[in-house]
Amino acid sequence: DLYDREDLEWVHRQGGLAIVAHPYMDRWWMKEPFDAIAFDVTDVRDWDEKLRKGEFIPGVSGCENQGIWRLLNYGPNIAWMDEPLGRESLFKAIVEGRVTKIEGGPGSFLWFDVEGQVVGGKVYAVDRVELHLKLKSLPIPLEDWVAQHLKLKSCPNKLVEVVKGGRLWRRMELERETLEVRLEDRVDEDTYYRVQLRDEEDPPYRVPSLTNPIFVEKVAGPSGGCFWTKSEGGPRFDPEKGRWVPVRTEVRNATYDGRCWRIDLYEPARGMLYAKVPFEGRVELDGMPVGCVPAGMMEAIRIGKGEHRVEIFAQ
Repeated sequence: DLYDREDLEWVHRQGGLAIVAHPYMDRWWMKEPFDAIAFDVTDVRDWDEKLRKGEFIPGVSGCENQGIWRLLNYGPNIAWMDEPLGRESLFKAIVEGRVTKIEGGPGSFLWFDVEGQVVGGKVYAVDRVELHLKLKSLPIPLEDWVAQHLKLKSCPNKLVEVVKGGRLWRRMELERETLEVRLEDRVDEDTYYRVQLRDEEDPPYRVPSLTNPIFVEKVAGPSGGCFWTKSEGGPRFDPEKGRWVPVRTEVRNATYDGRCWRIDLYEPARGMLYAKVPFEGRVELDGMPVGCVPAGMMEAIRIGKGEHRVEIFAQ
C-alpha cells in the first residue's frame, strides 16, 4: 500500500487536512478521502473526471526541499480569504477551493472569476455568463542556482487555456507578460470552468499553473440573470465522505413568472446572495423590502441563518 488509511484518519481526528502530494499519473488517490490534491505533476485529466461527476476535490500546490538546500521559486499560491491570514482562514480557503497556483517569478498573478464569483464557488445562471481572466506571468529569475540546476524555463506560461466541463473551450497564446480578457458563454447545461497555463512543450497532463473550477448551474429566471452565494460558515467534517467539506448556502429552488424571480434557499450560518437581472428590480427578503437591483449590475443581499425566500420584482 502507498499509505496507511489509519494515518489519514488520524490526521482528520487532529483537525488537520490530508493532502495527497502530486501522485503523477497513478489513479489510486481518486477513491480515497483526501481533502485536496497537490498538482505539480499530477494528471489533470483524472481531476476533470472527478469534477465531471460532481466530485470536487480542491487543487493546491507547493514546493518541496528534497536534498536541495534552497527552496524552488515556483511562484505564488493565491488564496481568497474573508479574514486576515491565519490557520482557520487558510484552512477554509483550501477546503473551499478558493486557491490558485501559478508558476513564475515573484509578482506573478492569476485571477479568474465568473460573474464575480471566485474559484471554488458556484454561479446559478439562466442562459449566459461572463468570464473574467487577469494574468501577470513574470519570468523565473534564472540566475537562481536552483532554477539553473533544474533547467526551469524562464517563462513557463505560453498557452492560456480555459477548460469547460473537462474539455478545452478557449486557447490563447500569451504574447506579453500580462493579459486581461472577458469572455461570454451560453449556459445550456450544468458545467464548470477552470483556467490552466502551460508551455507548448508540456505534455497534456502537466499543467504548471491552474485555478480551481468555478461551477455553473442552469436555473430558471429572466434572460441574462444570474446569482451566487457566499456562506460565512466554516468547513465541517463529513463522516460519510471521510474528509472535510465546505459549508455552503443551499439553493433549493428558482422560479420566474415573467414579473418576479423567486429564489428559495437555506443558509446554514450567515452569508450573502449576489444577484444580477436585466431590469431594474425591487428586492424583498422574506416579504420585506431590502433594496433595489440596478439593471445589469450585481447587487449584494445579506441573509441570516435559516430558510429564506428572495424575490426580485421587475419595476
